Amino acid sequence: MGSKVRPPDINSCDVYFQAKGNEIQFGLAAIHNVGENAIRSIMAARDEAGEFRDFHQFCEKVDPRTVNKRVLEALIKAGVFDGLGYHRKSLFDSLDRVLEQAQKMQKDRASGQKGLFAVVEPANRPGAPKGSDIADGGEWPERVKWAYEKEAVGYYLSGHPLEDYEAELKRFTSVSITELNDECSGQEVTLAGVITGLRKLRNRKGESMATFVLEDLAGTVEVVVFPTTYQKTRELLESDAPILVNGRCDTDSNGESRILASAIRSFDSVWNELILKACIAIPASRLNPETITALDSVLKGHPGQCTVEFELLQPETSVRLIPNHDLRVNPCPSFVNSIENLFGEKSVTLYT
Repeated sequence: MGSKVRPPDINSCDVYFQAKGNEIQFGLAAIHNVGENAIRSIMAARDEAGEFRDFHQFCEKVDPRTVNKRVLEALIKAGVFDGLGYHRKSLFDSLDRVLEQAQKMQKDRASGQKGLFAVVEPANRPGAPKGSDIADGGEWPERVKWAYEKEAVGYYLSGHPLEDYEAELKRFTSVSITELNDECSGQEVTLAGVITGLRKLRNRKGESMATFVLEDLAGTVEVVVFPTTYQKTRELLESDAPILVNGRCDTDSNGESRILASAIRSFDSVWNELILKACIAIPASRLNPETITALDSVLKGHPGQCTVEFELLQPETSVRLIPNHDLRVNPCPSFVNSIENLFGEKSVTLYT
């Protein structure tokens, strides 16, 4: 496998990128809205104070003229304080209060004064738990955290939105972005990814269209969305949701590919839209009042557009049951898992 990229660390990262074992460690200069002056100020404070113990100490030691609130917000979003034991949301929520305390401490130090209660807080003493100087208010949801990483450094670092969609990737995509080549040119392909760099355009007729970069777990490709498709998907294109793109691959003489999109769907809806029928195989030996009640609950708990058929399996034969057409489900992974928990592995077959 290739090198792994992880968020920068305030105590071990310098200005630029560096290799560390099989990892690529981000330099602080990669973080948007920080700037080299702020980074030099942080490094000078670290040289003077040694390794930063906690967030309060960091804010008290750095120069507030270069390391201001905007810089600190970017550092938090990039995850540079993770190694000190904090949740990013907790730091973000407490930032105004900590800055106010740090500025007062700096003013007192500059005037040679100390407040009556200027004692060392327990969190600053040797052996104090990491991150204990900030009240733990929990963490952002994973998608929010990843989105902030992308905003701060231009990449997903600690995770990727597609990691939650392994089942969809296996079933609905025909190739990954890195597999696009000359042989794919002119072919219809189905790709998955998240949208970056959305650009809204107008064609010669004045009709709205767009281009964007589609990013999956390993690569990126340009996608062109012509007016007809754009009108159907414009709201989806402006969301952060992972998407499925159907379209024709167009590869130029330099081997660079782009996708001319014909359909774009949210991953959250592909099961409901693309699976036409779900067949549930039920061993007669597992059919009892309890499993019937549980099955009814699963069916009602996953309403959708997909028709359902049942196959009752007996030792010598099987019987197919086709219920009322009003019974339709969303055959998403949670539906399949719930049915398989009742009737066994591979008891659900999905048809497109």
